[in-house]
Amino acid sequence: MTEKPSPRAFHSSALCQERDTVYFFGGRGKGDEILSETWSLTKNSDGRLWSWSRKADSDQKRYQHTADFIDNEMIVFGGRGNTNFSIFNAKTNAWTEETTPENRSRHASWVVGRSLFV
Repeated sequence: MTEKPSPRAFHSSALCQERDTVYFFGGRGKGDEILSETWSLTKNSDGRLWSWSRKADSDQKRYQHTADFIDNEMIVFGGRGNTNFSIFNAKTNAWTEETTPENRSRHASWVVGRSLFV
């Protein structure tokens, strides 16, 4: 049996069209633990089954945040648990951290072209 993520709430999910894969990040797990896990869900070649894969964890734990892709980069913004925004590169499976002037949680975000709106 394939490893899969534990139950969680207040996580994010975002579609990476460049890779035909959905990515899931963070949230709150059992006992209100704040998570920093990254998972991907990819459709198998038969088109009927999906497979989970564990990706690199972020150094930043968070929940009630947003996640959006621009090309191969998932931008994770805001949330409770930290004050930075993080960028996950789906191609290299690596995180970078950036500082944001003002943190948010329970917000919305969307991408238009190559711009992120929060």
